[in-house]
Amino acid sequence: MKIIDADQIESAKQMYLVFGEPGTGKTYAVKNLPGKTIYVALDGTESILKKQHPQGLKVVILEKNDVSDIVKNFDLLLTTIERKYLKQVDNIVFDNISYLQDMVMAQIKGTSKDGRMDWGRMQDLIKKWVIRIRSWNKLVYMTAWEERTSSYSQTGDQVTLFDVKLNGKLRSSIKGLFTVVGRTFIHNGEHLIQLEPDGRRLVKNQIDNRKFCRVEDLFTGKEYIPGQVEEKQQTEKEGK
Repeated sequence: MKIIDADQIESAKQMYLVFGEPGTGKTYAVKNLPGKTIYVALDGTESILKKQHPQGLKVVILEKNDVSDIVKNFDLLLTTIERKYLKQVDNIVFDNISYLQDMVMAQIKGTSKDGRMDWGRMQDLIKKWVIRIRSWNKLVYMTAWEERTSSYSQTGDQVTLFDVKLNGKLRSSIKGLFTVVGRTFIHNGEHLIQLEPDGRRLVKNQIDNRKFCRVEDLFTGKEYIPGQVEEKQQTEKEGK
């Protein structure tokens, strides 16, 4: 334990978790990461980065033997990154955590008499891994799939909630470890990320004040204001 002055408090950790439907730009955001990056391809979508990727990108691809014992091998992967690559890179990407959950459950399901114990073990493993990754003090970017659930508003209307696709208890604890939780979507042909919650899209932004950004601007700090592009296009059209 230590007592420090407030101005000695460390800046917020750069922990980004972005979820969304396939094809909405989650992996594409990697190409604009500043500095050197190591990218862990968990769900096999690394081919998107073949033509456009940051300079010096290192890609970790899981092979069949790695997946068959993902619990042991993911621990080994984190140890390898710590020992050989951590000092050489600025950013760590894991794509994606929803698929990691599925792989872990596929391995440990049925190993306990009570199935609830399997889910509890999975939650403990993934939370432990994320806490370990968070301690590296690097820019960390994780992706996840989107889950849509039905709920009811205060007025009794049925609404759809958009959230990270993870087991409920795990989702709550994991989201708390990230400073940014965003949702990718496509609007008028543009790939965007929502960063401010609206009661239905369960996101957050503890790094800056942006409400939305283009996927390519997630790490630049540049904000996207809905309507700007449409207004600009209309002005250009009227000017002609």
